[in-house]
Amino acid sequence: MAKNRIPAQWCPWQALALYLGLGVAWVLAGDWLLDQWTTDPALAHRYQVWKGWLYVLLTGLLAWWLLRRAQRAEQVRTAAKRSTVVMLRNTPAGLARMDLQGQILWANERLLDMLGATPEQVVRLPFFSVVRTSGSAGDGGQLQHLISGKTDHFVEELQCHPLHGNRVLPVLCTVTLVPAEEQESAYLMCVLQDASALQAARSALVRSETRLRLALDGSGSSVWEHDLVHRHTTFSSGMARMLRYGGRDLVQDLDWRARLSPEDRMRTTRALRRTLVMGTPFAQNFQLQCFDGEWRWFMARGQCHLDASGRAERFSGVLT
Repeated sequence: MAKNRIPAQWCPWQALALYLGLGVAWVLAGDWLLDQWTTDPALAHRYQVWKGWLYVLLTGLLAWWLLRRAQRAEQVRTAAKRSTVVMLRNTPAGLARMDLQGQILWANERLLDMLGATPEQVVRLPFFSVVRTSGSAGDGGQLQHLISGKTDHFVEELQCHPLHGNRVLPVLCTVTLVPAEEQESAYLMCVLQDASALQAARSALVRSETRLRLALDGSGSSVWEHDLVHRHTTFSSGMARMLRYGGRDLVQDLDWRARLSPEDRMRTTRALRRTLVMGTPFAQNFQLQCFDGEWRWFMARGQCHLDASGRAERFSGVLT
């Protein structure tokens, strides 16, 4: 259903019609009242003069009030426009306004720096010809879903290709559909965030995990982590080798309490409970029956991790 909209301000012809209507009503009503109050021509003339000056005073005050209001509204608009310009100029993200065909209508200074281009060079430039995957431009499937209303936005990791040079910048691209309003057509708003730091951190994490896995494999140790909230356990790749396990699902097949030696079971279980309840470090030596039937000595060290509210959420450690 269409909603009734109240105009934000009077149109000029509406203000003129109101002013003329009030003026005519003032003259007609004033003359009628003077005819009712007095029949003295001199006194009626004096009242007419006072009525005229009063009308001038009231309309002058009204005009002053309207001008002051318009001036303050213009000051607010100017301040808002200035703040918007400063914000767009200093934002660390690249911003682009596009039509529904994906052509750039406007770009902020940060995006121009990313593309190494001038405002004239990017206007009407197909956005996804310079912001795309490592191959050619995409098929626009997500863009069509956005325009058709199936989604309200989409986020994708892409690459920003400058107009000149081979320096490619990884970016996190967010595209949102801005619906049409009154006299303004619908358009697309795109935000580009530099993802270089994110990719560097991701690569560093992968390298760190690789080094940790190699160090664990070389030391004969393995890592476990148990999610106390969802009751799910994960093991590093070396755990199966340590326990001589040849199956497909170690988490499902491993009942470590049943495999503990009877002499170590009670002591190890009590130490585990103290760790989970009190948060003390877990450090125990025990014999464990491996899947090949042999009993072997192991050393386990672990720590309980708390969530923001102080409740235990994870239990992780190293088995050697």
